Amino acid sequence: LQGRDEEGRAVVRRLLDAFGPSLAPGFVGLLDEASLQSATGVLLPLMVDHAAMLAPGLVVHLGRGGPLVDRAIIRVLGFAGAGYEVAVSEQLASGDEQTVRAALRALARIGTARAAALVALQIQNGGPLSRAAEEALWHFPPAQTTRQIGELLSRREFVVQNPETVARIIDRVSASGMGDLGAVL
Repeated sequence: LQGRDEEGRAVVRRLLDAFGPSLAPGFVGLLDEASLQSATGVLLPLMVDHAAMLAPGLVVHLGRGGPLVDRAIIRVLGFAGAGYEVAVSEQLASGDEQTVRAALRALARIGTARAAALVALQIQNGGPLSRAAEEALWHFPPAQTTRQIGELLSRREFVVQNPETVARIIDRVSASGMGDLGAVL
């Protein structure tokens, strides 16, 4: 219906208004059965457009499906906004690299102080995707990024154990003109 015509889209909007989050299990089932093309072409944009409404029903399915389903849910939760930081951050422990990257992007999209702290924790803990977490940190609002960078650089143990990461952060702060690191340094 959503991909058919304007009349179909109107029916879909009425269904969403009427059933709200109770449609989430059906959407998850469709994602599970759909090919990547059909999921990204019609279903996923529809879910993103109604993220705030669908998120309460979707969050319970996170981690229960395959990686494609999890990434789709993570993306929707990122558009849903604050309140889903912890659920998304739990996916940072996934063995699937694309799922971890999706979770980092979703946290950056959420953009809250809590989301920024969770991304900074990934940087602090290191690991194979800590560089992706570094990149995600730069997509937060500047105030959040500055605060987390200050906290990371003020931890002596982190600085001593991660000199390359610290050098990259300092270079990026200098290049971006984000502010003076004098007090932290």
